[in-house]
Amino acid sequence: RITTLNNSNCGSLRTGIEYANCHPNTQIIFEVNGEILLLSCLPKIINTMSIIGNLDSLGRPLNIINGDNEHKLFEIKGVNNCVIENLCLINSNSAGLLLNGSSYNKICNCWIGMNFNKEINSNKYGIILYNSTNNTIGSNPEFEQEYFSNVISGNKKSGIYLIHSSDNIIQNNIIGLSPQCD
Repeated sequence: RITTLNNSNCGSLRTGIEYANCHPNTQIIFEVNGEILLLSCLPKIINTMSIIGNLDSLGRPLNIINGDNEHKLFEIKGVNNCVIENLCLINSNSAGLLLNGSSYNKICNCWIGMNFNKEINSNKYGIILYNSTNNTIGSNPEFEQEYFSNVISGNKKSGIYLIHSSDNIIQNNIIGLSPQCD
């Protein structure tokens, strides 16, 4: 459980990831809303876990992870079946999210490169898939019309960059536009 927006210490996202790296299949659930300003890179995700933020009544993520233009945000390294859901990932000096040699991960309902106020806060890249297969970026389980999953916009380079990666599903995302598609 994430109970503080502090960069570290008990109840922080950093401590939650460190715990989950030692305890497979942990769900890290946010109990607070707001912005976490990172003072250093988050630990690499090296074990199966779910990190799930909160949504407002309009379905926008209420939890912001801010790299302060100095730090990498999430790297899922060599692990499968992780879930990243309902987060704003902004101001990374690298990628908002890097899947590195990982498979069968799911990224859903995240805003990558902008916050819930629709302000651009660029990452260098939105999402990078490196040597990764069979991941799902976005979803539409009910096949609803006009439904989108992730907003990947305002990043300095590519929104989604695939390197030596195949058989990934990228669907129902808004890439390069605002949530209003402008």
